[in-house]
Order: sequence, then structure tokens, then C-alpha cells
Amino acid sequence: MECFWILFSFVHSILSPKPKIPFVVYLATSFNVKQVKLGDPVTLLCKGQQKKDYPGRVEWSTSDQMVAQYSAGTFKPGRGFEYRVHLPDNGTLKKGNFSLTISPTVYSDYDTYECWYENEHLNSWTLKIMTSLPATYVMLGDAATLPCYARINRNTPESDITLQWTKGDEIVLSIKNGILRKFKNFQQRVTVTPSEIRKGNISLHFSETYLSDNGTYTCQMDNTVKHVTLQLTGIVMKMKSLSQDNTSCSWTSTLNSTTY
Repeated sequence: MECFWILFSFVHSILSPKPKIPFVVYLATSFNVKQVKLGDPVTLLCKGQQKKDYPGRVEWSTSDQMVAQYSAGTFKPGRGFEYRVHLPDNGTLKKGNFSLTISPTVYSDYDTYECWYENEHLNSWTLKIMTSLPATYVMLGDAATLPCYARINRNTPESDITLQWTKGDEIVLSIKNGILRKFKNFQQRVTVTPSEIRKGNISLHFSETYLSDNGTYTCQMDNTVKHVTLQLTGIVMKMKSLSQDNTSCSWTSTLNSTTY
């Protein structure tokens, strides 16, 4: 009897009329992908039909913030985009060209952008910022920068920013709970630039390099893990001759172009 009741309930649930539940489907007019080299300018195209004799409300946004906005003759950039985003002049806006220019680009610009005009969605762009992490070659003793980039929410509180640089099992530098720490032999020689972190730039800077610095480093931030190699070249001193009385000697120096 119990099995019969379960079967009856199942069939009844299938055949019974279901209430109509309204739903909304978000359909983008178009979707595009653009790649740009870090630091280069980029323009994300957006065109629509002008609805008024004067430029109406134009807005570009990502999933979590406003990027640029034009309304009633006033232009407003979003946080982190100040002095880097531009919309066309009034005459061009009146013709329905609402394209967004970002210059220069930073790594945290890696995102999806939506173009709106008078609350109507016109276009979507995914912007990919391209970088390379080549080996860094420097003379022994010189300053050096190990490049590393990671995607970061511009609105992340400083207390929530966590990153770490390591060399093998050795921690070089870390930031946790807003506190920057440097470890062991690196304490007086390495740093990151706090103002660049929100731009996605977490590169490691050496004020001076030691022979022991040679090798591969790992930078880690959230889900980003990247490896960068520091290769040092330097001066090798070789004994040339020894005087007959064994009291003095002369040296020659040669540039060693191989990796230590």
C-alpha cells in the first residue's frame, strides 16, 4: 500500500497543472571579447539609437561597480577609473556613439563591461589584459623587479587583501590582515607597491640583489599562482699571476654571462 501511495503521488505531481511563474531572461544585444596588452589603450564600442535631442543617460558598468557615467551634461568616472576613462564628446554622443575608452589599462581592468543607454542594455564586452612573465636578468648587486599580476576586486578592503611571495619553501614577503611582512634575508631589500595592488600589480621589487637571490619565485594571491625566474649575472674574479716572492698577485675581472 505504501508503494502504491508513493507511485500515485509521483504521477499526480506530473499530471497536475502547474502555476505560471513569471520569469525574466536577460538577453544581451551582443557579446564581444577584446584582448589588449597591459598599459595599452582600448576602446569598447557601443552604439544605439539616440532618443532625445540631447545626450541622455549613458552608463558603463561591470558586475560590481559603475565604470563611467554621463548624465545631464556631467561625466563621472567610477572608483579606480579616475583619469583613465573617457566617453565621446556631446556631438558624438548625440549620434548614438557611446563607446568607452580606457587609457592606460591596468590588470584589474580585466572584466566584463556592460553598456547602457537610458536604462536599455546595448552591448557587452569582456576585456582581457595580456601580460608576460619573462625571466628577469640583472647584474648581481643591481635592483630588480619580478613582475606578477592578479585579478582583484577594486572594492576589497585593505584588511582583506592577502598575498605572498615565496622562493622554494622560504617566504619572502607576505600581506595579511593589512600587515606587510618581510622575512629573513629579504627584510631590508624587498617590497611591493601598495598603491599598485588594487590595479592588480603585485610585482616584487628588490633594491639590491645577492647571489643567493638567483632562482624561481612564486607569487600567490587568492586563486592566482604564478612563477617568475630571477637570473643574475656578475663579475667573476680570476687570479692571473703570483709574484716570485709570493707577496703579491694581480687579478683580471671578466663578465660572467652565465647563470649562477
